[in-house]
Amino acid sequence: MFNSKGVDTSCDEGAPEDDVFVFCPPCPPAVVVVVVVVVAVRPESFRRAAPEDDINLFSKLSVSVFEEFSNFSFDASFLSFCGKTAWCSKERISGFISITNHSLYIYAMMMRGSSNSSQRMRTTTMSSMKTTTRTMTENKRHHPRVANERRKGGRREKSNSFVQRVSILDDADTEENEQLDELVSRRIKKSRSTGRLDLTGLDLTEFPMEIFDVTNDDAPLTDLQISNNRIYHIPDEIGDLQLLERLGLAGNRLTKLPESVGKLKRLQGLWAHGNLLKSLPESICSCQSLRNLSVAGNRIRKLPENLSQLVALEELSVPGNQLLELPNLGKMSNLSDIDLHGNCIEDLSANGNDFQFLKALETFSLQGNRLKSIPESLGNLKRLRSLNLAENRIQQVPEELRNLPVLTSVWLYSNDLRSLPKELQKSQSLRQLWIENNENLDKSELEAFIQNMKDARMLKTLGIDTEQARKIGGGFENMSAITVAEVPNRSDNAGYFKLVKWDGNRSALDDSKRAPVLIVSFGSAPGVPNWGGLLKKLRKRVGESEGKSYDVLYVCDVERSWYAGNKMTGNVEDEVSKRSKRLEDICSKYSKVLYLGDSMGATASLAFAEHATRVLAFCPQVDLFAASIRPSRSANWMRQYKTLLLQGALKSEADITIHTGSWTHDVDQASIVVYASEKQAEDAATKRKKRIKTKMHPVNNHRLALVLSDGDELVNIVKEAFETEYVNAIASGSGMEKNSAATLKLLGLA
Repeated sequence: MFNSKGVDTSCDEGAPEDDVFVFCPPCPPAVVVVVVVVVAVRPESFRRAAPEDDINLFSKLSVSVFEEFSNFSFDASFLSFCGKTAWCSKERISGFISITNHSLYIYAMMMRGSSNSSQRMRTTTMSSMKTTTRTMTENKRHHPRVANERRKGGRREKSNSFVQRVSILDDADTEENEQLDELVSRRIKKSRSTGRLDLTGLDLTEFPMEIFDVTNDDAPLTDLQISNNRIYHIPDEIGDLQLLERLGLAGNRLTKLPESVGKLKRLQGLWAHGNLLKSLPESICSCQSLRNLSVAGNRIRKLPENLSQLVALEELSVPGNQLLELPNLGKMSNLSDIDLHGNCIEDLSANGNDFQFLKALETFSLQGNRLKSIPESLGNLKRLRSLNLAENRIQQVPEELRNLPVLTSVWLYSNDLRSLPKELQKSQSLRQLWIENNENLDKSELEAFIQNMKDARMLKTLGIDTEQARKIGGGFENMSAITVAEVPNRSDNAGYFKLVKWDGNRSALDDSKRAPVLIVSFGSAPGVPNWGGLLKKLRKRVGESEGKSYDVLYVCDVERSWYAGNKMTGNVEDEVSKRSKRLEDICSKYSKVLYLGDSMGATASLAFAEHATRVLAFCPQVDLFAASIRPSRSANWMRQYKTLLLQGALKSEADITIHTGSWTHDVDQASIVVYASEKQAEDAATKRKKRIKTKMHPVNNHRLALVLSDGDELVNIVKEAFETEYVNAIASGSGMEKNSAATLKLLGLA
């Protein structure tokens, strides 16, 4: 907002950079004018709209509004509209209100597009006006200062008291505020008897202090969930909830946790992922009952020095941070799961760590760090089942791994290995081992290792890449466990890519042999390949005897950066372009490309949609600032990312289907893309076919794909999409001769 001197005052002290953008032209008090302020906010988001959209909408609406204003005469008096100011006659307020309602209707129709934009978008006049009004008042409410005063029951004092101020939307604003207050109060009141309070996803900007207003007759609060809001600060009073067992703070804007959390002696679970935390308070080590600690996707560089005092801890989840080292984990005898992927750890032995005392450890993920060596003490972890050391700088793996009696899966791809642990063939449990993209393994080392691994009785999968296969010639043909994949050189730093062909080893070394369709599987936040099990099931369903086939490209982002890199000083556009170029290089070799993605992977499938012909995106995050799962980046970065994502989806000619459950959060995220697509079609000189649609499933859960995979629904969705692309590929002459029996049968001509 600009004052009469043209000074930008839109970001007051204490306002977050995502505050509402409102354009108000300079207006000298001596000039008698009428100013109409139109708040141009997209219906799918309560964040700041792009300035160019604001100006376009303002110019379009001005025509209609000022045509109506021509029927009235105005004196110089002061009027407040949407919390902003304009000059108007007090006697003409009633007429102005009717005109405003008319313009709001026009505004609502413009913003909502056609009636089928989503199941949540209504087309009636009153509902459109109501929704638009609510959107405007939400923007006002989201400013922390306004929210704080509102919840305290206060009103900001106005300057220039001699001017009478009238708020046209004051009733609507008050109603929205009262509704939120009533909802929060009602849930808090209910928690007095249940001991459980869920304030998830209410767009709160401050922690409700009413939570602490308890009496002796109230049930003690044991479960507090306040995730997916916009809270910047947790009060010290949190330590007063000394019987609290579960605390959910994920998906807020927290930069620190108060030291008072150390008073929560009964706390068993703390979930604070997706914030802006740079460290954890040392006092957290006093939470002796803590079993689950999840702080993924923050900016943590160092964990508390006395972390080993958390003797009850079972799960430590810190992926996607900036850890340089681990504290001494001592004898954390209950710790069963450690996830540290996507950090900057160089030495596991730092601070005297000896992992032999972690007797309960079952899964250990260190993928995507900077490790150069692995301590031999890992060979003493008798319960270890899964060890992920991929994408590091490791040169040698200790032979002691052969001593692990239940070790089933080891990831060693994308390292600097010079040698391989030949004693692994003695393992009585190893079933999966991946060693792709280790350029420094020479022919003799590979041949000796593969020869030894023939004696590994339980081994089902030994993954090597095409370059390794060429080094050893035909030495792998008699070993059924070996799978050969094409892996690009990691020097381009474009992330994890692995191409697996339909015919497996038979065509792996022949670049000219490709299936008619490429399926691209985007990994989600855990940073490992997804959809492998479903694609194996799909292979059985599509009927190999009819000639149907597909190759699979597995793509992962171990940095948990939403495929945009975790360099805080990096350019988001450059990082996205880097991965886009790698995808283009591979996808361009196929006439039909089907994308699959869930959550973060679904987001990637939309951002890179220009290289696909069909996209199945399950519960994507589009507006990361409002997302329940997100990276630890600034609001400005998230705005840039959203713009790039929408650009990628909108310039694609692919048929895009976004699948969501009934959870409002996921529906809202999907509607952003649908709305943008319909707006693009309306603005285009020649309307193209709308190719982006949504499908809602009766599942109130973000993990929609997992729920659908329990039955046959998910595989049937993918099967239908694949067969459509396969028929299109055959019809266009790709992959097979047009007059083949399989083609004729698929096209209904046989």
